[in-house]
Amino acid sequence: MRGVMSSYSSDPFMDLAKVGYDAYGDRAEWKNYEGKPMPQWDELPQHIRDKWRSAAKAMKLHVDDHPWPVIKEEGHEPSEEVRRKMAARP
Repeated sequence: MRGVMSSYSSDPFMDLAKVGYDAYGDRAEWKNYEGKPMPQWDELPQHIRDKWRSAAKAMKLHVDDHPWPVIKEEGHEPSEEVRRKMAARP
């Protein structure tokens, strides 16, 4: 990935947002929908980083509530911790 995290902030959702943005950039070959170069994370205006943070938070909360489908789609077996959480669900 182009923008590997070298350090983490005090806001884990913002860190996750940056990871997501970097993954998107890698997948899109660092071009936006118009084929223009994407800016680096630190070059984004704060209001755009905040929107990525909101998306990251929503995805994290969704994954916390639905771990098995996400892991299964990736072709990996769930960890023992995830299996215990799944077994404890009503």
